Amino acid sequence: MGPQHGPACARVLDGGRHHLPVRHRNGLAQPLLGPAAWNGRRDDQRRRQDAERAQPGSGVAHVRDSRPRSVRPAQGRGGQREEPVQRRSLHPLGGAHDGDVLVQDRQAGEAPLAVLRALRLRLPTRLRRAHAEHRLDGRLPHGPMTTIAGEPVPRHGVRIFAIWLVLTAIAVPLIVLVLGPHLPPPHMTVESVDQRNANIVMTALLVPIALLVLVYFIYSFVFFRETTDAIVDGPPIKGHAGAQLLWIVLTSTIVLALAVWGSYTLIAGAHGAGGGQGPDPAAKPTGYQHALPVQVIGQQWEWTFRYPTYGGIETRDLAIPEHTLVAFHVTSLDVTHSFWAYELGVKADAVPGVDNIAYVNPRHTGLFQIRCAELCGLWHGHMSKKGRVLAASAFQAWIAAAQKKNASIVKYLPKYSRVYYPAPLRRAG
Repeated sequence: MGPQHGPACARVLDGGRHHLPVRHRNGLAQPLLGPAAWNGRRDDQRRRQDAERAQPGSGVAHVRDSRPRSVRPAQGRGGQREEPVQRRSLHPLGGAHDGDVLVQDRQAGEAPLAVLRALRLRLPTRLRRAHAEHRLDGRLPHGPMTTIAGEPVPRHGVRIFAIWLVLTAIAVPLIVLVLGPHLPPPHMTVESVDQRNANIVMTALLVPIALLVLVYFIYSFVFFRETTDAIVDGPPIKGHAGAQLLWIVLTSTIVLALAVWGSYTLIAGAHGAGGGQGPDPAAKPTGYQHALPVQVIGQQWEWTFRYPTYGGIETRDLAIPEHTLVAFHVTSLDVTHSFWAYELGVKADAVPGVDNIAYVNPRHTGLFQIRCAELCGLWHGHMSKKGRVLAASAFQAWIAAAQKKNASIVKYLPKYSRVYYPAPLRRAG
């Protein structure tokens, strides 16, 4: 005789007492010594259900026996009490113990279960509906899932921290020692060195934060992604007060530390030098009374420079002596410009009627770029030139040559003033 069942593949049936392997569609014929097992299966099932109804206490709400046999309670070991869902190792023959439901999952969490008649007993029939209110059923609220003798859960937090720590230990020294010397601005003045050191420190502090975000993102993408085509709801997301508090405290500490350190660097360390502070700077470098004054005048679309100490001569070239404190008095004749000497670490707005003072102390001789950093009209992009830092003797020779060259036109220059105003001062009407 041929096989009794013919599914496409062998598996364990989930019906009552269907715990034996299924015969294949094209299997060999087997001799039949008596009635087939399925002939009396329905009658046996009816008799078993009638016997269960007759036993006292059989009406207790319970989870319907599941198949295969290895994951349902073993015969005679089903309990009558309600317990949290647990995760255990699956034994091939023993089955679950004491009515527990085994869930094959790698992480602890909530497991939805389809139950048969899960409502409490002695309730009116009209209330015995599916998914009734929580007060009508006998389930434990938010029962936890525990791991017992199962596969160990990876400590993802420890892994992420270890990876981040190794990368940070490698990246921070590289930033400070390799990338740091190439960060702007160049070390031509005391002020530019302070600015570069500030950039190095801030970059070194930001790299660990950026690495933490990147490591967490890549780790989650690799280890937490769904590898199957099944659409399954992820575990519920719950807040963690400790992690939230740690993140707030850590980020606040970093921001406050940068604010305190930056303020100290600008005020106490470099005394605010490098940036324009208006006509009366709040912080002045040591020896500012003896600084060499150089007036920087912006106009469309040219820079000119006056040296009041040397007779008020005005030149189109800028030269300053090495190892000498220089006070730039930046102003404008027409519209707003911005004097930016990149290598010197100086940037100050040139505003008509305002004497904007910036201090600088050159450390090395060489050339530096001068740009206008404020949109000032059609030829704004052409408002650039080169300046020079000269040795003390070379500067004296240069200034003497400039005085001789401009001696014939100095009398035509307006009287030296720290501020200038566009003409006319008043609009018509």
